[in-house]
Amino acid sequence: MKKIFAAMSAVLCVVIALLGGCENTDVFEQKEYVCDASEVANIILDLSSREVQVAPSPDGNIRIEYFESERQYYRIDTTADTLTMALVLDKDVSDFFGKEPDLRYRTISVLLPQGALASLRIATSGENVSAAGVAADDISIQNNGGDIVLEQIDVGKTLDLSAKNGNISGSVLGGWDDFSISCTVKKGDCNLADKSGGTKRLTIDCNNGDVDIDLIK
Repeated sequence: MKKIFAAMSAVLCVVIALLGGCENTDVFEQKEYVCDASEVANIILDLSSREVQVAPSPDGNIRIEYFESERQYYRIDTTADTLTMALVLDKDVSDFFGKEPDLRYRTISVLLPQGALASLRIATSGENVSAAGVAADDISIQNNGGDIVLEQIDVGKTLDLSAKNGNISGSVLGGWDDFSISCTVKKGDCNLADKSGGTKRLTIDCNNGDVDIDLIK
């Protein structure tokens, strides 16, 4: 009888989701992770359905501000010199048909110090990624279903940007001659052209979106 009731509940939630969505009942708590910047050279964010905002840190430490619940939380780990943050979804099947929590609960703020990282890698979906005043040797941002917006990004070696069903825009520090550029754009416009030369590499892959990146000295 319990199995039948659970199955009926799941079917009911699917029907409600199609009509307007099941109400999300998760209770979210605001949290903050802080660590000494000298202990971290690489940052990896492995997320989904999350907006990511990267900005300068006010105190020189690495700070990550976020919300989590008992069923939607993050696994944060610092091993050697690498900080990883991964989303964990502890849900029933019926939960995936309900409404997403309010965007403020699905927004992650990453505050980084002025010193350059060795690498920064961000992967998410469904929401936007914005990064302002970030410096790293290697930066990789992948977004499926959202925009990538950059402001004065300072990259030492490589900048890899990939968006599907979203735009890529903003500004990157450095002149035209500083970069080797490779752009693959489908169903969209691009203001850049492929070129060789330069000590830095800029690679862009955009499907069903526009690319508008300014290189500024």
